[in-house]
Amino acid sequence: MERHSLGHNYQTDISTITAPTYPQKHFAHWRPALYALIEAASEILEINRDDLNGTMATYNGQPTMVLFDTVPGGAGISRKVWERFPEVLEAALARVSDCECGEDTSCYACLRSFNNQRFHEELRRDRAVELLEHMRTAVAVTPTTAGPR
Repeated sequence: MERHSLGHNYQTDISTITAPTYPQKHFAHWRPALYALIEAASEILEINRDDLNGTMATYNGQPTMVLFDTVPGGAGISRKVWERFPEVLEAALARVSDCECGEDTSCYACLRSFNNQRFHEELRRDRAVELLEHMRTAVAVTPTTAGPR
């Protein structure tokens, strides 16, 4: 028997978003907020939704959103999200605040997509609203960007 890795290096642009002043006990709020930001960014930047994606990570014990270009080598999309973060944040907040589905759930108009279907049960609008409102008012919201990884 031999061990084989099916993974590969994926070089693209990334942006990370943290909110150090947000209580860590609310880790479940981060994924819904991540998808609200991705959906809003695709509208604000007028890009195909499939060109931007994200995941959750923990850096130094802090929940962190990692946005990445799905275009191999990067197309600068995550950098544009970083540059226009206040506008994207406001659009994300409006998206989850104004939706007509229940606050303790989500729908395809606000958070859900084919790409995040394995997380549909976790995606709640009320959780996204709470974290995004905190980000809007927090002094320590720190989006960062990096080149190809």
